[in-house]
Amino acid sequence: MSGHSATRLLLAVGALGLSLNAPVLAQDVVRIGSVLSVTGPASFLGEPEDKTLRMYVDKINAAVNKALADPAVKKQMDSLGAETIGGTPDQFAAYVKAKVVEMSDVAKAANLIPQ
Repeated sequence: MSGHSATRLLLAVGALGLSLNAPVLAQDVVRIGSVLSVTGPASFLGEPEDKTLRMYVDKINAAVNKALADPAVKKQMDSLGAETIGGTPDQFAAYVKAKVVEMSDVAKAANLIPQ
């Protein structure tokens, strides 16, 4: 699995985690976890696993988009000050990357030092 795929999976799972407080998903059970060999000389053998993870990313993404379209979820997220954005995993990854750059610039301007 490429680093890009892992990032997309992580971001999609993070978005799902944010929406788990919503009543729409409160009754669903979500089990996530895997152990993959994706580095080293045999990394090409991980291709089927990568495709499987992409399938899960798409499935999770569809569930998140469905939840975000629910007015009750949107209201709850708004009450928490959360910005609700649906879309594809690639769009979400681009959004998060842009926010990281933005916050990095803010931290530099404030002379914050990572610890």
